[in-house]
Amino acid sequence: MKNKSQTDGFSLIEVLIVLFIIGLMSSAVILFMPQSSSDLDIQAKKLSYGFNALIHDSLVSGKVASFGFSDNGYAFYTFANNQWEETTTTEWPEGLNFEMYQSGKKLDIPEDTMPIFLFKPNGLITPFRLKISDSDYLYSFSSHMNDGIKVEKITK
Repeated sequence: MKNKSQTDGFSLIEVLIVLFIIGLMSSAVILFMPQSSSDLDIQAKKLSYGFNALIHDSLVSGKVASFGFSDNGYAFYTFANNQWEETTTTEWPEGLNFEMYQSGKKLDIPEDTMPIFLFKPNGLITPFRLKISDSDYLYSFSSHMNDGIKVEKITK
């Protein structure tokens, strides 16, 4: 009978370390893989960033800012030199539905984009609810006076 040396095979610790390293590498690959986003997700992110920028710009600059929408898209505005200046305009992508509500009533969609909902330097926001949706999901953006904008994603 032969004596086996202790160098034959791998120890349990060595196997676990290799498995741990493989797990870390596969997690890193999964985390950094590009994720496909739908038009709805992209628009929701743009709107969310835009609303947050309006709130912060208004608070910092001391100027009134606004949001407006139309059949074609939406725009963000600031009030300077006694007039509204358009800062950003975005067109609605094909296939998205949107609805705007104020005081619980659905608003008619204007033909041209113009400032409608105010973001004041004291933190007050004209109350509104914007719903954008595709066939699978719905995003709801709602303002509550001085409580910022709340975003909710709902599965249909």
